[in-house]
Amino acid sequence: MSKEIYVYSGISPGKKGTGNFLTFFLEQFKKNNIDYKLIFYKTPNTGYISIIAKKIALIKTLRSVYMFFSSFFIKKDITNSIVFLFHPQSIGLKQSIDLIKDNQVYFYVLDTFFFCKKSYNYIEGHSPCFKCISNPNASIENNCEFSIFKLNDKNYYNFQKTIYENLSTITFLTQNDNQLLLLKQKFGNKINAKKLGMLINLPNDLIDKNDLKLSYDFVFHNTGVKSKGIDYFIKIAKRMVNHSFLIPYNSSDLNLDIKDLQNSDNIDFISMSWETGLKTAVANCKIVINPSLWSAPVEGALLKSIKYNGCVAIVPVDFSFQKEISSDTVIKLDTDINKTVKRLTSIITSKKLIENYQVKSLKWLNSYQKATEFNFKTFFENFKIQKY
Repeated sequence: MSKEIYVYSGISPGKKGTGNFLTFFLEQFKKNNIDYKLIFYKTPNTGYISIIAKKIALIKTLRSVYMFFSSFFIKKDITNSIVFLFHPQSIGLKQSIDLIKDNQVYFYVLDTFFFCKKSYNYIEGHSPCFKCISNPNASIENNCEFSIFKLNDKNYYNFQKTIYENLSTITFLTQNDNQLLLLKQKFGNKINAKKLGMLINLPNDLIDKNDLKLSYDFVFHNTGVKSKGIDYFIKIAKRMVNHSFLIPYNSSDLNLDIKDLQNSDNIDFISMSWETGLKTAVANCKIVINPSLWSAPVEGALLKSIKYNGCVAIVPVDFSFQKEISSDTVIKLDTDINKTVKRLTSIITSKKLIENYQVKSLKWLNSYQKATEFNFKTFFENFKIQKY
């Protein structure tokens, strides 16, 4: 009798962000006629309650409370099955531990939570940070906190310990080569792993490039947190006062501590989603900046920026996917702001350089998409053979 298949996710399928990728992942089961049962937690990130919680810095508490009550309605007693696991920190560590102990697990790795309690291995002044790979107590010494939910340190330690103890029944599904290297540093060279990559829906939409209201020199395209470069972007803008910058968030919604922000007349803070203006702004600007400062795997914002603009600047920090992309495909910046400003100034004044990046990055994206589609096709075909 074949084992039942469960997709157990802390993120719900949808059209945005990681939910977009999860939708793509589930489609692969359907394409291969593989039956599965989906179990997911839907975390409230929109609505008035969520907005108020963000304003008073209680969003982690809201998420944790929601997760607690949701757990009463989620199937937990899954044993002797095949489980595809996504975002364990949103599922809950105790539940994730039980799933790992009692099943054959395919763990799709979305971030660095497997060694970093913050999920994004970034500490100001240590960009990125790898202390917790070899020293489990480093997070306590550095006063690090869980970034998404209010979780328990003991449960987090047990979560990592459970992975160590069950490596023979875990297959890590990775996004990129550097992510695999980090996993090996944490759990050893003999782990079972398969590189799949990450894809989202990137339709060939027509975009109004004559919208002068959303025409900037530089656009920030990422989540508005420090680990994903919001402070870094603002520091660049404050040094390049003769150029226009867009941040697609209201300044009041960002946890910023940069002084004299109100005097930065060349920065527009305008809250907008991809659908309500950001897509147009990305397409119309001269350079899109995706400045993640952690060991980011494949980010949807990066793929979108390349698809709809092509002249994209990144920070190739250690063990990131960005570091795997060649220097003639994207603009590689430095954590040193002086060097970064000099680099951007030399490029933004050259139409030829901008067009060159656009051509080469789109060519790279097409190759990446084909390779990743092949990885998924091969994996699911082989998985079906092994199961049936």
